[in-house]
Amino acid sequence: MVHIPQQVRAFSGELAGLAVLDVGCGDMVADMGLLTLGVKHIHGLDVVPDWNPIDAAAQQVKKAGFAPAADYVSRLSYRAYDGVHFPFPDNHFDFVFSWSAFEHIPDVPAALDEIRRVVKPLGQVFLQVYPWFHTSPGSHLSDYIQEPFFHLRRSPEWVYERLKEYAANHPEASGFVLNHMWPEYGRLNGYSARKFLNAIMEAGFCIDKVETVINEESIQDAPADVPIADLLTIGTKVLLRPGKPFNQEQLANAQLQKQIVTVQSALEAERAKLKSIEQSKSWQMTEPIRAFMQAARDLFK
Repeated sequence: MVHIPQQVRAFSGELAGLAVLDVGCGDMVADMGLLTLGVKHIHGLDVVPDWNPIDAAAQQVKKAGFAPAADYVSRLSYRAYDGVHFPFPDNHFDFVFSWSAFEHIPDVPAALDEIRRVVKPLGQVFLQVYPWFHTSPGSHLSDYIQEPFFHLRRSPEWVYERLKEYAANHPEASGFVLNHMWPEYGRLNGYSARKFLNAIMEAGFCIDKVETVINEESIQDAPADVPIADLLTIGTKVLLRPGKPFNQEQLANAQLQKQIVTVQSALEAERAKLKSIEQSKSWQMTEPIRAFMQAARDLFK
């Protein structure tokens, strides 16, 4: 609810007033948090059909002690897709982001092409991936199998047997481990940060900013035939521009939109400041004096 939206804004800049696409949105709890940053509307996109996670996300937010935006129903929507083709027109979104989803996407180049197609020429794209496959936790199964880098050495059959052993010893987690985590393991695309950044460049994006997370945990146990950069780079954040042509009218509209958002943000800050003053004890205590002064002014008009 709080962490991901703050990370996205800190890395990408102001998001207020933007039309946003969340690729691989999952439960959409993070999108609930993004609404509090003033985004115009968020479309969540994922491969799960016949599902609407929005109300469930609101309940999760409330359970965690937060209040969802009062108008979340009108500012959030969910769309399922086939894993390749985005159901949106060209140049539709101001901002596209994805958080910990691209390690699961089977056709990374196709997804990047679609992101570039649907983002506006002057829009931005923020992508975060964690963990990359070749790192120690890259299997997403290190909570259940303790052997470092087993996913780079062991067969799928061996992995499944270890998961069954874990499930037998932890029956309360059996369904989740065997019916969810095991299939998810089979769907990991095996990408490294280097391969991902190459795919981004090949898709035509311009990279504005990159941040990597390095992890040396159990590196001494890693297979010798895997490049050291792939073993160490556990996470990546990247901010992109689509690298598409734009005209002066589009540039002027984008600049005007930024100015409008700046003014709206300033007004909201002033409203919040005024509300804080009005709710203060000193303001309440001096209310009779202000009322008297106003009455006096009215009398001598």
